[in-house]
Amino acid sequence: MKEVAQIVGVHYRTVQEWVAWYRKGGVDEVLRHRRGGHGGPKRRLTSQQEDELKEQASQGEIRTIWEAMDWVDKQFGVKYTYWGMRGVFQRLKLRSKVPHPISPQASKEAQEAWKKGGLLTNYKAAGFLGPQDLLGETKCGLG
Repeated sequence: MKEVAQIVGVHYRTVQEWVAWYRKGGVDEVLRHRRGGHGGPKRRLTSQQEDELKEQASQGEIRTIWEAMDWVDKQFGVKYTYWGMRGVFQRLKLRSKVPHPISPQASKEAQEAWKKGGLLTNYKAAGFLGPQDLLGETKCGLG
């Protein structure tokens, strides 16, 4: 049976099951058993409804999983748990769009200056011309 399993490309235990089924009822018994996964649970939303959900999310009408749960319930009468809707988000490649927390001590001016090249400006003002000044004259064989 080990050799048969290798030839067919299945596990040894699978061949044992096939033989047991054959002994029990012949080829009909073997064919009666389903192979592979059973497809999992049926989807609650149709593909058209999923497309509508994606459209709402792309327009910014739905930003979070909680908003999606509420919208789907009101629109289609389909209730989802948080984790169920999270699975829908993953399958549809959607992401929750929520703002990142900002420290109350953060300075907007300093952030804007940084974005406009503040670091490079400060390096040049200090006399640094480029990465070689920061790293020194090393011959690492890079590049």
